[in-house]
Amino acid sequence: QIILTEPGISLSRLVMSESSRSPELARIFYEMGPKRTTARLTEYFTNLHNAGVLHIPDPEAAANTFISLVRGELHAQALMGMPPKPESPEVQQHVEQAVHFFLRGHAPEA
Repeated sequence: QIILTEPGISLSRLVMSESSRSPELARIFYEMGPKRTTARLTEYFTNLHNAGVLHIPDPEAAANTFISLVRGELHAQALMGMPPKPESPEVQQHVEQAVHFFLRGHAPEA
């Protein structure tokens, strides 16, 4: 939900607008946010794959895909000043559909 809050959106906009003038700022933001999130999900998906819960032969690619699915159009709308409320049914439905789609795509092999 943080990516749809006003502080989260404002920070994303700021980093994007300043990234050409301050690549170091963009690098730090990326490493402390998106890269860290991807690493945590990669580890989690590795554990699920190793336990046979899901079939995820490339956990890092799966983490990137999952993040993209969850962020989706809602994040793009928020960046353009049309954010849904993070607690809205629209957001809940979007996340549920993204998770459902991801889990179906990574169901354990029979």
